[in-house]
Amino acid sequence: MRNLDKVLPHLRKGTNVVADPRRQRFFNHPASFMPLEFSAAAYRFGHSMVRPGYKINDIVPPLQVFGRDLPPDATLTGFREFPSNWALDWGRFIDIEPRSPDGPDRTQLA
Repeated sequence: MRNLDKVLPHLRKGTNVVADPRRQRFFNHPASFMPLEFSAAAYRFGHSMVRPGYKINDIVPPLQVFGRDLPPDATLTGFREFPSNWALDWGRFIDIEPRSPDGPDRTQLA
């Protein structure tokens, strides 16, 4: 008997899944985990989606993400509290309302 016949007996018998239901056994690991290969791929893919800079709203000029020799108030790097005028205009990152793809206030897709 093939392994496929063990899982899907209706194929060998020429019946259907109601008459001969599938016999599936699921692997239950005691702890949830993410496979290493997936985590490495997600890490690499996610980092490739970051743009060099963003225009976060209509008030603040474009801010760089990876600026080395720039003052802290000109980049998005670091772990600090942002100024209050740095509020995100989510319409610049998500298609909330139609915007011109070539305009200065276009949606900044990854």
